[in-house]
Amino acid sequence: MRPTIFRVIRVSRVPVRRGPIKPVQVDSVDNTAPVSNAGVVVFSSLGTPLGQAFTDTTGDAKIPASPGIYQVGVSSCPGSQSIPDPVSAEVLPGTFTVVSILCDTGIR
Repeated sequence: MRPTIFRVIRVSRVPVRRGPIKPVQVDSVDNTAPVSNAGVVVFSSLGTPLGQAFTDTTGDAKIPASPGIYQVGVSSCPGSQSIPDPVSAEVLPGTFTVVSILCDTGIR
């Protein structure tokens, strides 16, 4: 059986992005940016690290994972003020699981 992939992408459902990037928020204008070289980590339900990857210039990282329930987080997020808490994700057989991660820049 081929492993399923966690796919962190840079579109509207985001992946590893940082924001806000401007102090003034305008409705319907994206105020985030992709994070290059962010460390993405997948943990088992018991908290054991299972895999790690770094995002490319578009904020994308892919980590193979078998079907199951995981915690996905970032270990580093360049350009941000803080690291967000890991989020829960369920990987189903034969699918990509998109995980959205937003790192806070502290800009207000």
